[in-house]
Amino acid sequence: MKKEKININYEIAKNHHYIHLAPLCRPIKRGARRGGVKKIYEMQNKKIKLIVNMFKELDVADLDLLITLLAIGLKNFNNLEGNKQLTESIKLENKNFKCNLEERIKLEKELTKVKQIFEYSDKMVTFQISGYELLKELNKSTGAANYKWLQDSLDRLSQTVITIDTPLLRASTPLLSYVFLKEEKKIKVTLNPINSFVILNDKQGFILINRKERFFLKKETSKILHSILLYLINQNSSKKLEIDTLVKKVFQFSDKDFDNLKQDKKKELRKKIREALKEINNLETWKVNLEERKITTITRL
Repeated sequence: MKKEKININYEIAKNHHYIHLAPLCRPIKRGARRGGVKKIYEMQNKKIKLIVNMFKELDVADLDLLITLLAIGLKNFNNLEGNKQLTESIKLENKNFKCNLEERIKLEKELTKVKQIFEYSDKMVTFQISGYELLKELNKSTGAANYKWLQDSLDRLSQTVITIDTPLLRASTPLLSYVFLKEEKKIKVTLNPINSFVILNDKQGFILINRKERFFLKKETSKILHSILLYLINQNSSKKLEIDTLVKKVFQFSDKDFDNLKQDKKKELRKKIREALKEINNLETWKVNLEERKITTITRL
């Protein structure tokens, strides 16, 4: 299959791995967007928690916008000089906090990274872009309906709050802040400390979201699955994954909730995952083997 070329003006965005570990969206049917959504993710043996509070649930298009804004921020600031990496470390001195030496070392590294992020909050990344340019970058038409969508999507992103809770630090920040000048159709965006830290600081510990690949994917399910696979599979490696595991990750079912689904619904969701895998298989850097009914082998080239 011949791949068409798509022009993308901005470079691939980087996503901080804390956010990437938390799938912020699921496929949403029209009219089924939920309000007041709270998600809690636990890492490092439940000693670090990521809490995501959404005033209104995000969908795939909202995440496309966020990734694009990160890419624009990266483009605007990737030539900055003199951004020295913060090196202050955190020591776990609380006598009531018990863990073995290996766990302590790992946790100290994670806490250091968290502390660095929020110490960097006085150097927030801010940039201005026209609504027209932003819609064109998203491959959307520039009619009134899409300007309205853009404003609503910015609302949803700015009303999504990320909280990191650790044994020694708790910090909270919205995904972004913005000013929309309606007459001029200009948008001023300020990225949160996490995203600003990614753009202004070091390049370690982050996962690339490949926007060029993402633009080739048409289905919502495919885009979400693609993002999950980028986390699960390293470059130049393969992994066997159960179809049901991918269903639960993409559609955000707990094991119990998935087991309680009717067989017809399970069959429908499995079909959507297989269709998404076929679409991902058309990308140049992925190879998907769907010969087995319940398990698939996925290679990231």
